[in-house]
Amino acid sequence: MFNKKNPSDEFLEKIKIYKKIHKEGQLLINGSKKLPENTYDGKSTIGLAKIIKKIIRQNSFKSLLDYGCGKAFYYFNEFTIHNERITSLQDYWNVNINLYEPCIEKFSDLPKSVSDLSICIDVLEHIPESDIDWVLEEISNYTSELMFLSIANFTSF
Repeated sequence: MFNKKNPSDEFLEKIKIYKKIHKEGQLLINGSKKLPENTYDGKSTIGLAKIIKKIIRQNSFKSLLDYGCGKAFYYFNEFTIHNERITSLQDYWNVNINLYEPCIEKFSDLPKSVSDLSICIDVLEHIPESDIDWVLEEISNYTSELMFLSIANFTSF
């Protein structure tokens, strides 16, 4: 059985690949290249930002863990949602933010404490099936109230 201290070889290989993609960018199916700064920058979280804000407010949450935050660009930079200018996710959600991303050095340490809410957006589909149990348990161990999981589930033809 695999765990954090003993992940599968497939898990370790994927971490190695994603670290490289974060540094070098990504070659897309159409032959174009996605620049490193735009690769796994956390953009998929923007589409769920209003829902997450509603969850935070309705539950009076004070802290949030983004498990698999990528480059976390939108936590520190301005963006727009439906013509609304947002200075950053940090400001928009107004909670204590913990960021975790094993493929980015500055976010590679798990937090020292649990968070009220943990989010994991477009990450779990990249986890090998043999490792999914321990990853979900790890997220749960850093969550005191609620886990919000969004798993990309689509096929391109």
